[in-house]
Amino acid sequence: RRLPQLRFSRPTATEAALLDLFSDVLDLPPAPDGAARFGIDDDFFVLGGHSLLGAQLMTRIRERWNVDGGLGVIFAHPTVARLAERLDRAEYRVQHRAEHRGDDPPPGVPRLGRAHGDL
Repeated sequence: RRLPQLRFSRPTATEAALLDLFSDVLDLPPAPDGAARFGIDDDFFVLGGHSLLGAQLMTRIRERWNVDGGLGVIFAHPTVARLAERLDRAEYRVQHRAEHRGDDPPPGVPRLGRAHGDL
């Protein structure tokens, strides 16, 4: 089993958004001092997640990023860090395809904004 890579930097924008989604779906609000109760390398299922909550999380991800990978994505990438990496790669692929086709994103959607496709 691979050990988590230690990082001493702030979460990326994708990681921060996923931290909020994990917190909402798992009903894990921040501590009274505002500190998160978990980090980007903590496992969704170890934190109390299960398949029904995983389905809710995937629905929220689909709404936020307009991508769909099915529930299996949560099982394969159960941490914020791994899921964020997957989402960022999906956004890059969609942007790269659009640039090679000459497509522009819809008005109001930044180039690296919402992706559309599969995770």
